[in-house]
Amino acid sequence: MAAACPEIRIRCDPAPPEALSCARVAAEPEVALGLVAAEMAATAHRVEAAAARTAMSVYAIKIGQATVLPWALGLGWWHPDRVRLGGDGGHGWHTLHLPGAPSPVGLAELVEGIFEGHLFRVAGHLAAVRGCARPTMLGQIGFGIGTAFARAARGGADPARLSLAHQQLCATLPWLAPTGRLLPGPHGLTYLRNHCCLFWTAPDEAACRSCPRRTDEDRLST
Repeated sequence: MAAACPEIRIRCDPAPPEALSCARVAAEPEVALGLVAAEMAATAHRVEAAAARTAMSVYAIKIGQATVLPWALGLGWWHPDRVRLGGDGGHGWHTLHLPGAPSPVGLAELVEGIFEGHLFRVAGHLAAVRGCARPTMLGQIGFGIGTAFARAARGGADPARLSLAHQQLCATLPWLAPTGRLLPGPHGLTYLRNHCCLFWTAPDEAACRSCPRRTDEDRLST
């Protein structure tokens, strides 16, 4: 798992008290909206919708790394309620706390637990921010799941296995495929999003590497 998540530390011992409980993010609107405030504080964002979309994208990557990624690798999963995040939020998450061993999981339980049971609830809380309606936030969730797979491939995980797992998810979830494409590229796999996160609206920031305003060739080369 550590090799498949090259940008974040993985810890399997009990999380410290200050770590963020992902169960609370899904259950409590004020905790979910705290992700937006953390993203505003940690980056140059000045548009709240951009911070909320980016926060959803980044959070979905971390949840994807704890759930769909280990499932895709044949390891099982950590239910989102077991997951804790260490760091100061937004782009400042530095540790993914996955206590104990992963549990066996089938596709139907996985999909229910991650999406209806967790990420859709978080997206519903963030919809309080203008410009973050459900279709847009589904795009951020799709980006997070696809990017978890792409980063794992760059870390050395089998890209063919990851691509097959993503195809299985898309076949089960009709909304997922329209959010973007997981494609082979010079670095293993690259996810090309279809829904903008508005990161480019931050002062002195360029478009993100997966920005749909860029060409496929440009995005696949980074």
